[in-house]
Amino acid sequence: MWPAVRCTLDAVRCALYASRMTSPERAAQIWQALVSPGFYRQTLTYTMLADRIGLDSASLVEPLGMVARYCAMKQLPPLPVLVV
Repeated sequence: MWPAVRCTLDAVRCALYASRMTSPERAAQIWQALVSPGFYRQTLTYTMLADRIGLDSASLVEPLGMVARYCAMKQLPPLPVLVV
């Protein structure tokens, strides 16, 4: 009984924190979510990425743009092109 309650409380805490994240924090989260698929040359749909980080697809636009700008500024491969 206790582990189920703990998992539920952890999920609620995660959801509350996720709702308070700033755009740069979201961009860092998206960066981490894209590094592994990038290494393995895989693509993700907007829905898959949104599910991985606990957002809706429409909320990905600004953080993905931040990741794209960072990649361009640092002359790195553009990670956001993995999201189709």
